[in-house]
Order: sequence, then structure tokens, then C-alpha cells
Amino acid sequence: MKLASFLLLSAVLPVATLASLLPAYGASEAAIVVAQADDPVDAAQKALDAAEKSLSNAEETGGDIRAARRSVANAMKSLRAAEVAAGRVPAQPATPAPVTAAPQPPAVQPAAEPQPTTPAAPAANAPKPYQPPKIEQPAPIKPPAETKPAPSSKPATPPKPAAPAKPPAPAADAPVVIRRGSLTETRQRYPGGVTVVDITDRNNRLVRRIQIAPDGTETVIIDRMRPDRYGDDRELPPRIYDPREVPPPPGFGGGRGGLDGGRASEAEIEGALRGRPVAPGMGGYTLNEIRRSEQLRARVAAVDLDTITFESGSARVSDDQVWKLERIAAALGRVLDRWPNQVFLIEGHTDAVGTRLANQELSDRRAASVAAILNRYFAIPARSLVTQGYGEDYLKVPTDGPSRQNRRVTIRNITPLLSR
Repeated sequence: MKLASFLLLSAVLPVATLASLLPAYGASEAAIVVAQADDPVDAAQKALDAAEKSLSNAEETGGDIRAARRSVANAMKSLRAAEVAAGRVPAQPATPAPVTAAPQPPAVQPAAEPQPTTPAAPAANAPKPYQPPKIEQPAPIKPPAETKPAPSSKPATPPKPAAPAKPPAPAADAPVVIRRGSLTETRQRYPGGVTVVDITDRNNRLVRRIQIAPDGTETVIIDRMRPDRYGDDRELPPRIYDPREVPPPPGFGGGRGGLDGGRASEAEIEGALRGRPVAPGMGGYTLNEIRRSEQLRARVAAVDLDTITFESGSARVSDDQVWKLERIAAALGRVLDRWPNQVFLIEGHTDAVGTRLANQELSDRRAASVAAILNRYFAIPARSLVTQGYGEDYLKVPTDGPSRQNRRVTIRNITPLLSR
């Protein structure tokens, strides 16, 4: 009996032990499956949170909002697919329960008034009744209102007879242009029979000007082809001096300053630019002699263009200062309309800051800038303008430091010094 019982127990115990372990194994396996199913859901939820955060950042910083919105939509689709695969039902938004109103007593309806019966609408396929065309009636024409003349307290004065029209001023003949190699000769006949011959080089710089009187007498006004006589007073044309005349006052003429163009009237500017000499003497000098000699330039009036200023080391005229030359240009235009053969010297100056060589080059560019503005913006002929820079040689304000008043441009009519 003992041996049989022992054999029976040894056969039953493994089966029981195995049966007891099976439920636990199945439960752990199910937990592993659920955990594996939950991982994609969590990952999809995290991806959705990251996409929503990216969308918020894009809206705040002005990034690619459309791309961020597409990322959010794709993340939501992935989350729903993961929940369905894991056996979860996506949460549906709860619908609010309908609010039941308290029962109201039945309202007493008033007796309905009889409504007029309307004919039934015709069928869609039924023919439409004939409608005669509308004839527009013309608007009645109102008779013109009678205007009563206003009573006049004073008798009407007879109109003044119109002044006889002035005959038009004779215009100059069309210029005749002749090209001779690198030089260009322009002949123009003006009213009164005077002919002016201008010879310019290939850069449109005036080389020679001759005035021919009606009787054929030729007068050389400008001649750059003639050799200079500067430095040899014995060969210069004779000068007439009057001991009763005093030299120009300090600061006037000679490049050190003249008429203040910013404060003077247009009549004063025009009078100075007409070329009336301020010191006695005869003309007949070359252009280079006038450029080099301060004493010669001091014989004609000068106008300082104080309306414009230059920055230190610059020859550029700013855009807001260009139209400040309008009064100067208007005076130049009136003088040239009356005397077309006038020549104006534009002088550039600097302060004492910098080297002499740099200031000389800078003053040349300042004079050229003003001449270009007068020609381009105000149609002053280039043949009537010559330029020269004097660097720091003629300071208006005696100082070695920077001075805006010394960074200036001066203009004068040198025709009396050229004519003979």
C-alpha cells in the first residue's frame, strides 16, 4: 500500500504543479502584449504633443505654420491608428444632455383670421403669359429758368482797349557746326549782325572764342592756343592805373571772398555777374594768366556760393543742396540771354586741413561738381563755364583747423579780362 500510494502521488504532483503554473504564465504573457500595445500609443501621443508644440512655436515666431499644421494632422492620424491597433476606442467628445424646459401651460391661440386664397403657381413647363414690353417715357424737359440781372450800383465802365502787341524780339540764327579733326567750330549769328565763333576740343572744352562784328572786324575773346605770358610783365598788355583809385577792400575779390550769394538779392547777384570791373585795367589776358594771377581776378566782382557747403574731404553736393543754386543759375541765365559770349570762372577752395597736394585736387573736383550741376540741372552752357581749384591758398577765415566757410566755391565773370 505504501509503495502504491507513493507512485500515485509522484504521478499526480507534476500535473497539479503544471496546472497551477499555467494561469500565471498566461497572465504575464497578456501583460507583455498589453505593454507592447501601449508603447505605440504613448509614442504616438508624444509625437502629437511635439507637433502641437512646434505649431505653437511657429505661430509665435512666424515660422512655417502650414508645415506645422500638417505635422499635427499626421500625428493625430498615427495616434488613432495606434489606439485602434491596441484595442482602444478613441475618445468621443461628450455631448451635453439636452436641457429640458419646465412644462408650460398651453397657450391660448387666437382665432385665425381668414387668409385670402392665392392662385396656385403655374407648372414649370406651362407657357408664360404674354407681357407687353415696357415703354420708357421721356423725362419732361424743364424750361430754362429766367435769370434776372443783378442790380448794379455803379455804371459799367467801358473795357479798356487792348495794348498793341509788341513785335517779337529777333531770334538768333541756328548755329552752324563744322568739325575740323579733333576740334569743333560753332558759328552763331545774333541779332545786330554779331557772329560768335566757338572752337571746342573733343571733351567739349572751350579752346578759342572769336567775335566778328557786322563790318567783319574780328575780336579774340578766348585763346588757349596762344602761349602764356604769365611771369613776364614786360609782354603783358599795358595796364591803366589811376592813383586816385584804391585797391579792393580786404576780403573782396582775389578769391578770398566776394558777394555773399546766400544773403544778396537776385538783382545784386546779377549785377555782380555782369562783369563790371571793380578795379581799373585793360583786358587781353589769356585764360591761364587769369587763373594764375590773383591781381587779375581781383579786378572783377566775385560771388561766393555760400548757399552750399561741403563735408570735409568731399566734393559731393548733396541732393538737398542742389536746388539752392537756383537763384545763382537764374542770374547766370539772364546775363547769358543778353550777352551770350560771357565766360564765368568757377573757383574751388578748401580749408587748411590735409596736405597741399590733396587740397589742390579736392578744390578742382569741387569746382567741377558745381559746374556740372549748373549745366545738368539749370541748362547753363558748358562753353560758358571754366573751372579752377586753388586748394588752401585763399582762406576766407584765417585758421589752420577745419572750417566750413573755407570749404566753398566762388564764381566770377572774367569776360572783361579776356576781351580786347
